[in-house]
Amino acid sequence: MWKTDKVSSDNFVLRSESGALSGFVSKHGGTHHFCTRCGISTHTHIVRPEAGDDYVMIQVAAFDDLPVEELLAAPLRIVDGYHDKWTSTPDEIRHL
Repeated sequence: MWKTDKVSSDNFVLRSESGALSGFVSKHGGTHHFCTRCGISTHTHIVRPEAGDDYVMIQVAAFDDLPVEELLAAPLRIVDGYHDKWTSTPDEIRHL
């Protein structure tokens, strides 16, 4: 999934109808939210008080009216989620 970089929870405003989102907690403690109508993943909220983390990563596909030009110009960072190395780039990315 194409997500934004970390956005401080203080700078995140969720605009959706009441009951439009649901979520689940992953094994890493992040809450993954999705639309209850269409199923699109919208954002992940990470709270780790022991590490001082409280941030959101937003799924790019969830943005309304995002111009294609801005989407194509956005920075891209590939992480190795397969091996749970979320701060590392995978060894092989030629196929991406």
